[in-house]
Amino acid sequence: MEDSCIELEVKGQTEKMSFEMFVRWCCMVEAIQHISEKCDQLGMSPDDDSWIKPNAIEKYVNERFLSMRYHLINELERP
Repeated sequence: MEDSCIELEVKGQTEKMSFEMFVRWCCMVEAIQHISEKCDQLGMSPDDDSWIKPNAIEKYVNERFLSMRYHLINELERP
């Protein structure tokens, strides 16, 4: 699965990316979802960009990568 390519339809065109890159994107989306929920809990304004911490997001992606890859492999291999 690691060497495979993921195909996505974006604006009517097929885009391809490696499975590893797809996993990293999934991790980043998950990180942003967690941050968004926390910002809502704290009552932060959508215009407030003080939450943007690239190093923390990168750390989250790196730490979550293996478990996300395992989860996605299991989901994609389901009949």
